[in-house]
This record gives sequence, structure tokens and C-alpha cells, in this order.
Amino acid sequence: MPSTTSYITTRTFRSPFQLLAANPSLFKAFQEEFNIMVPQMGIASAQEISGTLANDTLWITCISGVEDGFPDLILSCTEDSRGNKLPVFIASPRPVSLLDDPAYLSPRLKAIAQTLYERTDSTRVFSVFAPAPVTATFAQLWTEKTGITCEAHPYYSATYARCTRQTFRNKQYTILGDTTYEMRLALEKDTDSVSDLCYEFAFTSKPFEMTRDQADEEARSLISQRRVWVHTINRSSEEEEIASVVAVTRETINVSAITKVYTNPKWRGKRCAERLVRYVTKLLLSRPGKESVVLYVGHNNPARKVYQRVGFTGPNGETLSDDPTNAGHWLELGFDQKRVELGLW
Repeated sequence: MPSTTSYITTRTFRSPFQLLAANPSLFKAFQEEFNIMVPQMGIASAQEISGTLANDTLWITCISGVEDGFPDLILSCTEDSRGNKLPVFIASPRPVSLLDDPAYLSPRLKAIAQTLYERTDSTRVFSVFAPAPVTATFAQLWTEKTGITCEAHPYYSATYARCTRQTFRNKQYTILGDTTYEMRLALEKDTDSVSDLCYEFAFTSKPFEMTRDQADEEARSLISQRRVWVHTINRSSEEEEIASVVAVTRETINVSAITKVYTNPKWRGKRCAERLVRYVTKLLLSRPGKESVVLYVGHNNPARKVYQRVGFTGPNGETLSDDPTNAGHWLELGFDQKRVELGLW
């Protein structure tokens, strides 16, 4: 049953099919804004069909009677395809100028936080990832509601970046002396190497480190689903090595999201990641209907320059920046790990 605060109404959905039926055009019209949520809905749909949808899976929409009929905000609480609990994600079709306005944002998030508090165990909410003002406001409201404080440091502070056919920068691939290389989809024979790089990548994403078994599982899944590309290195008299990996795990009709880029420390400084990101981005943009490739790049991450050279920009075409006031700033805040059950993503 919907709960209402003044003119603001929230509605809870336990089924992705019901959410889609209630918002038939939203997710098609705002594929970039919901680039995280839409693919998760696809996973949840498969889980519901197979009878494996978790009992605590839900989406909460917040509506305030805007003429376009779209919700102002949507919160998701879901699992990935391997059954790992995911952070709470919050996305919106509204312009950043509205999300930056506390008078607009606070009452809507207050209604969402109240509904979430009534519908789920507070230990399930281990972190929240959303545009920075949304994350900061929700975290404050959630702490007031539950008494569970945030961890001292953000889990992730990042800039949202996008590349289109118009911004993409093609470039002739460089030669590496006596070394040859190849860029291709990962094959089954690459499983161990991809697993090693997934395992190492996870240590840059604390607190979401992986066990070796989890890294093996992820590598097998990425390879079998054809969602990971590799940059190989070949030197005479030496075995082939995988220098870099790029994974693309979120897809909609018009948008692809690069979700993992990692280079073996041995091969850093040779632009392996840049070549592979450019190769994968060009490939994705060549597909019929594909309009953009998106990613999130952590603040103070030197990879920002790599993405700029490939043609990634901020959401409004601006140069990528670590400025926390920029329009593309997204933030993940974690809640006290002693009082929540940590998931994985």
C-alpha cells in the first residue's frame, strides 16, 4: 500500500515486471541515467522467472505529480546474477539542478527512506551509490532513522563519463618494439589470468575484496557471457601474457557500461589500458542502435586521462574533472560495517 508525505507519494515494487508495467517509457527514455538499474532489472526478471528472486529485492519510486508522469527518484535493492547483495542505488530522470536543491530533494528522499525502513531490515542497507547530493542526503536521513552511522571515508567518489560516436577519438595503435599484442574477447584458456586480474582489481575497490573462489567464479561468468576483453602481450621465446582486461557487464538497447578496467602492474605505462578501452569502445559504438558507452572513474584515478584520450567526457560534454562540485559527481557511502551485512559488487 503506498505511503504519502504531503503531496509526495512512494510506491514499493517487489517484481521487476510490475515496475516496468508501471513505468513503460521511463527506462527507455533515460537509459544513461538508469544505466545501473536497468540491467539489474533484467537480472531480477530472470531470477523471478526461475524462482530465485530474493525476498528482500525491491524498488521504491517517489512521485510528486509532475506532468510527465515519471517518478522523481527510484531506489533499488537487488542482487547480482551470482546472488551477491548489491548496494542501494538511487537514480533520477530529473536534471542535476533539481537534485542539487535541498528543498526539492530532502522531502522526497525522506519519504523514500521511511518506506525503505518499513519494508526491509536495516542491516541489508550496507551502502548507497547515487549522484553525490542524493547519496549525502539519503545517508543523513538513513542515519537519523536507524541510528546506523556512515563509515569515516566514502567507499567510492567518482565522475560519470560518457563517449559517443561524436566524441570518440580514433588513433593508430602504437608499436611496442619487439613486442606484439592482440585485443580480443577473452577465451576459456584465459580464465586463470582473467581471474588473477579480477582478484587484484578487487583490492582497489575496498571494502569489496574478493576471495580467490569468487574471482574464479567472476572470470568464468564474464568469459562465458562474452563480457570481458583482453589485451595480450607476446614476446619472442616467452608465453603470451594478458596485460589488461576490460569488462562490460551492463547493457541496454542504446547504452553500454564499462565496469572494470585493470592492467597488470608489470605492463603499466605502455598504454595497454588505453588501447583496449579504445578498441572496446569503438566496437560497442559500432553496434546498431548503440548511442553511448559510459563508465565511472574514481577521483584521483590517473585512468581519467586515459578515458579523456579515448573521447570520454562529463555528462554535458565537459572535460573530465575530479571537482566534487561537477554535475557528474557520484558518491558511494558505506554504513557501519559492524551493524550491516556487507555485500559485493
